[in-house]
Amino acid sequence: MYKKQALRRLTAIGVLFVQLSLGCLFLLLGGCVSLRPPAADNHFAVRSPAERQAQLMPLTAWTMEGAFSVQAPHQTPVIASYRWQQQDLANYRITLSALLNLGQLTFISKGGQVTLTGGNQRPVSASNAESLMQQNLGWSIPVSQLAYWVRGLPSPDSPAVSQQFDSYGHLIALRQAGTQLRWGSYHRYGTIDLPTVLWLTRPDLAAKLVIKNWHIAN
Repeated sequence: MYKKQALRRLTAIGVLFVQLSLGCLFLLLGGCVSLRPPAADNHFAVRSPAERQAQLMPLTAWTMEGAFSVQAPHQTPVIASYRWQQQDLANYRITLSALLNLGQLTFISKGGQVTLTGGNQRPVSASNAESLMQQNLGWSIPVSQLAYWVRGLPSPDSPAVSQQFDSYGHLIALRQAGTQLRWGSYHRYGTIDLPTVLWLTRPDLAAKLVIKNWHIAN
């Protein structure tokens, strides 16, 4: 019974994202999700990587919006928009929106529990978002580490195998947790430089995350 329910849920959610991916092929002129990052800034202050890290680490609350793509072996590519509301490092709300708002999935982390809602299914909960993604989408991205990567920081959860920085002290390449990461560009928000595009590659997944808007909590 449990396996049948899980299969029905995976099928319903899978149909949602298949509609999204196939729809983009035929509706490129009709409002499809765009993976084009915003224009990059070309004028930054020169700082050391340590100074950049000290400035970014206290940033733990934000709202950001953009789009992402995910390609996993033997699966239809996924392209969707997202809205990520981070209250602190433990509590967040991430909404994934399908093509033309035909459907949404929302991951809510609160009190050490993560709940997935949407896809015309009952909410399901787990101790982390990764297991919910894997069970219901067939792929996963480590959200706890991504919360650092999207800020242009290595995650403190595992050793960084290698790091590369540009002439301004921005992190532009990192190998960590079995993942190769690249940052394509940064944008200046007040006194803080934040990424606008991030690529993640590992043997079982390739993903691109475009950040179109950052709203930083005061």
